[in-house]
Amino acid sequence: MAPLAYWAARFVAEGFREPTLDPDRSAAIAVALTGEMDRMASDGVEGARLLLGTARRIVTLSWSSTVLSLLAGGLPRSTPVLVGESRPLNEGRMTAERLASAMFRVTVVTDAALSGSLADGDILLIGADTILPDGGVVNKSGSYPAALAAREAGVPLWVAADTAKIAPVGSHPRHEEGNPSHVWLDHPGLCRNPVFETVPARLVTGYLTERGAVGRAEIEREADRTARLLRLLEA
Repeated sequence: MAPLAYWAARFVAEGFREPTLDPDRSAAIAVALTGEMDRMASDGVEGARLLLGTARRIVTLSWSSTVLSLLAGGLPRSTPVLVGESRPLNEGRMTAERLASAMFRVTVVTDAALSGSLADGDILLIGADTILPDGGVVNKSGSYPAALAAREAGVPLWVAADTAKIAPVGSHPRHEEGNPSHVWLDHPGLCRNPVFETVPARLVTGYLTERGAVGRAEIEREADRTARLLRLLEA
């Protein structure tokens, strides 16, 4: 995952500034970076509040802690949220339960019905396992057809992720295969369970990060910056 590489590179970069790196200093750097992670999350909420506050209905799917934080912190409770359940493990139900417990107006639909329901939404908001250097997004399976339906319906697609999830220049997407028995317990040999897929950059309106709403050019610059940081790991 991109965040692991990013934070490892940041740790090495901070350490290179020190003549010696003893255990106490290593711990201090780790604490400082952890604080930066926390600030990323809170800054992301602030940056998303203006966009989400004007929406009449939000559509999302699966489970994303970043999406949940943005909705909980930046969306009025009166704004309806439509959630795709994201089979086979139904992570979308977790999202719906959290939102409902926070008094949001939530409706859950099957994955098959999500695309047809997008015409009633103002924003399709998804998370990201990884943002690719070209602006494409690796996310839970079901994201690509939802993105295509959003484009057809004229609904903007926003991706919620901090910049640590931007993969370095030169990296390529890897799509995880899940346990096929999750699809059909009695006949796993008949099944595949692709967990992630790539949403092409052309379908993405923008990215909600700790720096606010950014476009593809900012993603490309950050991907290059991360690649330069990672070279420190190879030195």
